[in-house]
Amino acid sequence: MTYELKEIRINSELLAPTILQAEGSIIYREAVKNGGTIRVPVISQARVGDILTVWLRAYGTWSTDLEFNEINLGKPLDVNVRYLSFSQGNSAVVSYSLQQGEDKLPSPETSYELKD
Repeated sequence: MTYELKEIRINSELLAPTILQAEGSIIYREAVKNGGTIRVPVISQARVGDILTVWLRAYGTWSTDLEFNEINLGKPLDVNVRYLSFSQGNSAVVSYSLQQGEDKLPSPETSYELKD
């Protein structure tokens, strides 16, 4: 049996996502008591029909998929995350990927420290 290894590289054209409630690299739990907002910056190479997958690794792993359409294309996208994801632990890491057909382009990760 032959296996093919596929190299995954971070796409330097994709900008890192952010969590809007963060103060620099710190997220205070009080700031996300009503949930947090992940912002994915404009993805210039996205096309209608491409799939965006957003991940948050904090208290567990959370993800969601979104299909690009004429309405959301060319705009920054905000994704809401419940407080539970930030309620425990010391860190949160957010990232996303853009799937165009068979190709999946991963973004850089953004890491945050969680504090009470």
